[in-house]
Amino acid sequence: MARIAWYQEKIGAYDQQVWEKSLEQTDLNGLDSKPKKTGHIKPDLIDVDLVRGSTFSKAKPESPWTALTRKGLVRVLLFPFFFQWWIQVTSKSISSCIFMLYFMQVAAVVLYLDVPGASASEVFGPMCLMLLLGTVHCQIVSTESSRWPSGSPAASSTTSPARRRRCFSHLDEYFIVENSSFLSFEQEGSGAAIKVKPREVERLRPSVGPRPASDTDDTMWEELLQGPDSASTGSSDSEGNGRNLRLSRLYLLFSLQNQLSWLQACHPSKDRVSAIIWEQGECKKADMSVLEISGIILTRVKQVEQGMGYLMFGGFVTATLALLPFAFRLAQHLHMSSLSSLSMSEIVEIAVGPPDPKAYTFFFITTVQRICLTGLFFFMMCVAERTYKQRLLFAKYFSHLTSARKAKKSEIPHFRLKKVQNIKMWLSLRSFLRRRGPQRSVDVIVSTIFLLALSISFIICAQLLHSHKTFLDSVTNWELMLWGSSLVLFLLRLATLGSETNCKYSNSSVLLTEQINLYLKMEKKPNKKEELNIVNNVLKLATKLMKELDTPFRLLGLTVNPLIYNITRVVILSAVSAVVSDLLGFNIRVSTGFKCFCLNCTGGLT
Repeated sequence: MARIAWYQEKIGAYDQQVWEKSLEQTDLNGLDSKPKKTGHIKPDLIDVDLVRGSTFSKAKPESPWTALTRKGLVRVLLFPFFFQWWIQVTSKSISSCIFMLYFMQVAAVVLYLDVPGASASEVFGPMCLMLLLGTVHCQIVSTESSRWPSGSPAASSTTSPARRRRCFSHLDEYFIVENSSFLSFEQEGSGAAIKVKPREVERLRPSVGPRPASDTDDTMWEELLQGPDSASTGSSDSEGNGRNLRLSRLYLLFSLQNQLSWLQACHPSKDRVSAIIWEQGECKKADMSVLEISGIILTRVKQVEQGMGYLMFGGFVTATLALLPFAFRLAQHLHMSSLSSLSMSEIVEIAVGPPDPKAYTFFFITTVQRICLTGLFFFMMCVAERTYKQRLLFAKYFSHLTSARKAKKSEIPHFRLKKVQNIKMWLSLRSFLRRRGPQRSVDVIVSTIFLLALSISFIICAQLLHSHKTFLDSVTNWELMLWGSSLVLFLLRLATLGSETNCKYSNSSVLLTEQINLYLKMEKKPNKKEELNIVNNVLKLATKLMKELDTPFRLLGLTVNPLIYNITRVVILSAVSAVVSDLLGFNIRVSTGFKCFCLNCTGGLT
């Protein structure tokens, strides 16, 4: 990339005239020559990020999804070499269970060649599931290294040695004195000096404990994951480690102080609204902040008992998928009329085969693998479904804030949007509640379910187009249909919950009702008409702003990438329309109807 940037500047210089070169030089030197004075952020104003929710940021991975996918595949395929990493990102017991499943999978691949009655799906199905689950978990835990401030010594295990040396050279500019009466520094813009006393410096020294989750101690495997540049100089960075470790927590304190001052200036944590609360049936008033109101809503959400329906459904599908190969072999070689005349040992021999230690071992291994790995996958889907239900509860309680009857019933605070400050609090609370709970990690799970359902649908359509008369003669096709049906049911459930959540947050009837209340107050108090008119205009602007900032690519509440949307519409639904046309005998266009359906669901935004 450095060569590309150099050549870009080189060829760009041939296009420049004298006036452009002089302007560039003026732009470079202009900022340094200007006089500067201490400033501060005005806390009474809001940014568009506050309404959008970007102010309440969440942890994000530093690597792109392609690199995370590659790392996940490598960590699963070479599981024994990354056993310590798996312990750090899961637990010792879970990693040990996965370790056993890994070697059972190796044994199943070896035994597959010697068992004539085994199907390919029995051995390759668990293998694909293990790779998929490992990749998803690697993407979920990829934010662990980004929790530290960028360039901090604590994150040095995931950065190259050259980059760490550059970071520590900058740290030396901040931290010159380590043992003095007090310590590297004033915050520009706040006007407040922060002093760190020797006791605090001593407390900030790193204690001996577990290291952050790193890939492995072996540089060969580090090179496999990170590339040769990051692992080649790993042994040359041993000098100065003690000083670097001593500076790590002090740097963290410096970063946190900067972040806290910014949060206090930008976040609406100090703004308060006069809210009505109910205690033992009595109506009382209290000044509450966004954090206090959201804390009450969070408590109410946690008190709601979640159902077990989808967890039981996942267990049922897991058991069905585990027993499906045996039931299929039994149905192929047996009629229902002769089932009652056979003994249990004869039925087992038909389903599994003649007594053979290798065959019995193979079927036992594959059954255990299918139960464990399929159960883990459906467990993850149930986690996503529970998260979507909690998001809906957050949206539900948020919509109750401005209704006295619903707020009293839900036992949450109540306030009206009768002041501009109240509208600001309402918008801030809306963005804050939408950011609560798991976000990116659950989106990774939902995206995986979505892409897996698309892949299975494509395979089923291709199989039907190839030979629809013999489609049900393969156990693999039965498994694909069962997987596809269960995934579609979960996606429909998530889509329903997501659509209801978006409707709760984007419901303009709340703002319209508050506008009517303002007109009623104008009639009652004509002396405050000008002030109430200002609030009314702000409510109109808030309605427009909420519509403007809605996520453009939404499919029934699920965030859909435009590329995935186009692949779904063009490829998958074209295959579905071809299958339906082949079966019914006349042409039908499913993709056009699906496009109109999506436009209706998303308000034409897609």
